[in-house]
Amino acid sequence: MGGPKPEHLYMEGQYFPMDEYLKDRTCVTEVDNYVVARTRVIHGDPSFCNTLLRAKYTLIDLDLPHTILEDDANKYLSLGGASTEVYPLAGNFDINNDGERENIGWIKAYSPAGRGCDIERFVQLDAKRAHIANTKLTEMLGATCSSYYRAFRFEGRTYLENRRFEPYYYTNILKEVVALDGDKRRVVCEYAYNPN
Repeated sequence: MGGPKPEHLYMEGQYFPMDEYLKDRTCVTEVDNYVVARTRVIHGDPSFCNTLLRAKYTLIDLDLPHTILEDDANKYLSLGGASTEVYPLAGNFDINNDGERENIGWIKAYSPAGRGCDIERFVQLDAKRAHIANTKLTEMLGATCSSYYRAFRFEGRTYLENRRFEPYYYTNILKEVVALDGDKRRVVCEYAYNPN
């Protein structure tokens, strides 16, 4: 009754969304190791996916100014009654591994209606980082409910991590890893957690 939703942290009678776009994810605790040991690869190359599950990698910086408004973000998130936010900084990096750098923004929405729907996702921005670009890339970067995407580099390629929160252990771990290759999107790793 009333326990934490998987995608939230429950503290002092309130639910809090996972966390901000934190660059450094290299701190691994004993609890993290315990949860990782009970996580298995259900899709993808087991060797590669297990390496990512245990790897200490750093998220790609979002460190550039932008002027995107929350109203602009609302139409891409399409969640009625949701509280929408635009992360205050943008990035310029090759998110889809095509050799070209793109202006990238990070937007979030948390909707408590019904079972709730939380989304943290990327969008392509225009050249001046003033508007969300209505492009194939923005469409490919779309997310469903309970998606918390961050970008990282590993062995010379960009990947998107999608994490889930394990409320019993108060830690978050990988749910899936996505790669964009030009105009194609594929889930390269998918994980399942088994507490037993």
